[in-house]
Amino acid sequence: MDSGAGTLHFPRGSYRLTRSVIVDLDKTGFTALVGDGTARIVMAGEGPAFKFIGTHDKTAEPKDFKANVWDRQRMPMVDGLEFVGAHPEADGIAASGTMQLTITRTTVRDARHAVHLTVRNRNVIVSDCHFYHNTGIGVFYDNVDLHQSNITGCHISYCAGGGVVSRAGSVFNIQIGSCDIESNMTPDGQPGANVLLDCTGGSVAEVEITGCTIQHNSKSPGSANIRYIGRSKEIHKPADIEKCKSGQISITGNVLSDVRVNIHLQ
Repeated sequence: MDSGAGTLHFPRGSYRLTRSVIVDLDKTGFTALVGDGTARIVMAGEGPAFKFIGTHDKTAEPKDFKANVWDRQRMPMVDGLEFVGAHPEADGIAASGTMQLTITRTTVRDARHAVHLTVRNRNVIVSDCHFYHNTGIGVFYDNVDLHQSNITGCHISYCAGGGVVSRAGSVFNIQIGSCDIESNMTPDGQPGANVLLDCTGGSVAEVEITGCTIQHNSKSPGSANIRYIGRSKEIHKPADIEKCKSGQISITGNVLSDVRVNIHLQ
């Protein structure tokens, strides 16, 4: 990775890691992790198997980019790999400070979080992936400043902490389309949701959830297919409304079933 080879191709086989591989994009330059569906990454340590770190710290407007982002960092990719957790706190892929992170045709199972997004990222695409049977979250927007992200054509199932979860941060423009998002909760855990958008301590706005099957698990107390927690408790006077950039959510054309509550708005 540190040699700056660019593409790391994983032939068929199992590759065991005991600590995270840090992809410092400004040092490595353009980087892609590529398999053809026959390679398995076994994460036997805590944290993500691979963590991408970029330096982009502003918006996605053209004027806000430093030259090094386009010259060395844009569009880090993961394609055609399987990640398997072999540690209670093993994650699949993590990212901060990236522009155009693209994850395709990738499986993450038996880990904690499949995709863990922190600090700040821009223009993320997750497509044609399988996130299955993880103890944490499928796609986790964790107190992150992230505008423009697309999750399409994915199976996200049996992740005990939630399928797609956003907590705190400043998250705008999430498009979730043509996905199967099922049973991302557990009867013996905290109340969960297949899609959880929690504005407490932050903002989540401009969200589209379209053409998905979102369902299961009816045995879980407090379960919901889609749960949106707004910031109404933080609004005490008219001036606070300007600070509350939350809402604008479109939920349409989905199949919703088999939980205690289909859509929970708080």
